[in-house]
Amino acid sequence: MAPERFAGEESPASDIYSLGVMLYEMLSGHCPFAASTLGKLFYLLTTRTGDALPELDRPLSPGLFELVKKACAQEPGRRYSDCDAFISALRPYTRADQGVGSTRRGMQGGGRLRHW
Repeated sequence: MAPERFAGEESPASDIYSLGVMLYEMLSGHCPFAASTLGKLFYLLTTRTGDALPELDRPLSPGLFELVKKACAQEPGRRYSDCDAFISALRPYTRADQGVGSTRRGMQGGGRLRHW
């Protein structure tokens, strides 16, 4: 949840934050901000300084990590302006033949779900 949501504020930047957190989780396998209680999570999200994100455990393109950090910026004004800007920044890190959300591919490995 974007930090500003705790204050009852929302904007497209809140969605960009959520996308950044999901991307971090996909790349790392864990949530960037973990806490044992909701109160501790609230404190962590609202008091962290700068745009600190835990470093990932595996090598990653510095540009991609910077993209995630920008999407998860503490201040909404420091995030991508909209989803189009976020996707444009993400596109260089995708396979050229796949694009970002532009194709409907079946699952690999014989999964039951065939299309998104």
